Amino acid sequence: MWRQARKVSLTHLLLSISVLTAILTSPVTHGQQASFLQTHHTERAETQFDYQWLDSNGELRTLSFSLPEDHPDDLFAKLKKFSASRMNRSLLRPLTHFARQQGWYQMEVRLSPFQKSIVYHPHIANSSLSLDRIAKMRAEEQKQRQAVLSESFLTTFTIPPNQIGLAPDHSRIAAASMAQVEPVSRAFYNSLSGSSARDYVRVIASFIQAIPYNELTNRLDSNGQGFLPPAQLLLENKGDCDSKVTLMAAILKNLMPNMTMVVVYMPNHALLAIAVNALEDDITIEYNGMKLVVVEPTGPSQLNIGKLASSSTLHVLSGNITVKPI
Repeated sequence: MWRQARKVSLTHLLLSISVLTAILTSPVTHGQQASFLQTHHTERAETQFDYQWLDSNGELRTLSFSLPEDHPDDLFAKLKKFSASRMNRSLLRPLTHFARQQGWYQMEVRLSPFQKSIVYHPHIANSSLSLDRIAKMRAEEQKQRQAVLSESFLTTFTIPPNQIGLAPDHSRIAAASMAQVEPVSRAFYNSLSGSSARDYVRVIASFIQAIPYNELTNRLDSNGQGFLPPAQLLLENKGDCDSKVTLMAAILKNLMPNMTMVVVYMPNHALLAIAVNALEDDITIEYNGMKLVVVEPTGPSQLNIGKLASSSTLHVLSGNITVKPI
């Protein structure tokens, strides 16, 4: 299940240059890291992470792992932070080129007021032919738009009641990050071997809750500005709700690849729901005929699996959510 750990010779160990880059110590309290140590080993080209935190049961936990220093942000270099209007502007030239390829030299391609959409004017007398060409232009626009979004790890979705926009595709980013965070998953596997799936989820959630919170501006206005992919979140030791949800999903998918889990979106927030054994007082959602237990990895409050803050509970119980599988 796990890739073989990299062997380091004694010579490399002796020649390693370790630079302490971050250390945080504080009283052991719920929702906070008791200690955090990040050490760069330049000779081994890796960074070691050491954590202590209190889990949701008040138990002091420790975790250590190393990540290779292979520029984790490179995988998501095309995770662009641009608005819908910028997306529309970027499509004007290729769509105009497409029209010319079809021989539609009178086709005018331009932006609507406030650049909220792209409009097409065939400038020909035949109304039936005009409508046909507009339909083909819109089909090509949709094709090109999806290609740009996919390449950039972005997606469009709607958050109730009627918020529509662009945002990082958290599900795809989590799947693409699994190899990068495999050492984290392995460390939890070694630490929790023999535990139930529910305990894995509970302890991993408490670990991520204890990572300092970094607030994200409105995801549909900022298009993920402030979002950190999983490996980058660990390096910076901070993250917003979207970033923490993506990290937890990537870690869990390594451990339990067949487990059903979804991202639950609501106004100004995101969390997870996972197919684990539900207790009587758990908050759950229905998904494809299954009952999924909610998990809140954001913190700083240590909310146990199946529990949510009152505002999130209200959205879930009222159905004011959007669900996307991972």
